[in-house]
Amino acid sequence: MPFTAMSFDIGLKYGVNLIDFDGDGIEDIVIKSRRALNSTTTVDMVTVYIKGNDDRTYIVPSIYANASSLYDSYIKDTNIKISDFKFIEKKATLFY
Repeated sequence: MPFTAMSFDIGLKYGVNLIDFDGDGIEDIVIKSRRALNSTTTVDMVTVYIKGNDDRTYIVPSIYANASSLYDSYIKDTNIKISDFKFIEKKATLFY
């Protein structure tokens, strides 16, 4: 049976954004900022903090927009590198 997934981009404002990433009903923290890379270039950057079911807060490695990660962001056993960010919320899956 075919299906269609509906989603939309989650727009982030500069500063603190509250988004429930893991669906536990608790809003997680996403901070969007602009950072200087050198004297002529700036990039957007996000830092994500997710509160787990164990009451601990976890940080997700920060990613620069259209640049490189602060961490080694290659997907394990591939040559795929994360080099940008976009948050997408899945709204519904329709079966027909």
